[in-house]
Amino acid sequence: AILEPHVLEDRYRVTDLERRGTKDWKAAEEAAEGRELLKAADMEAALFMRDAVWGNATARALLEGCLTEQSVFWSDSTTGLACKARADAVNLTLGALVDVKTTTDASPRGFARQFASLGYGLQEIHYRAGFASVGFEPEVFAFITLEKSHPFLVATYELPPYTRQAYDERYCELVMAYAQCYRANHFPGYDDAIVALDLPFI
Repeated sequence: AILEPHVLEDRYRVTDLERRGTKDWKAAEEAAEGRELLKAADMEAALFMRDAVWGNATARALLEGCLTEQSVFWSDSTTGLACKARADAVNLTLGALVDVKTTTDASPRGFARQFASLGYGLQEIHYRAGFASVGFEPEVFAFITLEKSHPFLVATYELPPYTRQAYDERYCELVMAYAQCYRANHFPGYDDAIVALDLPFI
């Protein structure tokens, strides 16, 4: 809906049915003529989210005229590992890679917590390496964030250079560690022994 706003109504058909897998649902699927059934509430939310992103000047500038869902495959230059990445959007005019993230809190502090917790910085480094391997080195890597509930607020973020450098170093360490585990066919987990739990809030 967000990356290809013009095809939303063509790809889905709205239904008032609530339960999937019923005879009525199957009949509605047949009548939809290849379009995917979507509950009315879900379609309403999708339209709100689409309009929120495309109504935001910065997000619109990043997404307008871009290539969507572009995949790249390459071999890591240090370890030789086979790698792949799939970017939400590539804006060749602006020299930008764009990643769209939904979140419960798109404020700077709120999204920073999600960013750190889910390793989005490592994702950026990985994607940059992949697209550099095919000759595209983005000037901008933008994270468009969209809150999942009304009023579907939108904000756009990027990593400052000094933070990206730290993630770059960490990424290299993790790739090397993964390569060693892969070649040894041994991926160690946590300690097998009983470990005393250290609670940070005490």
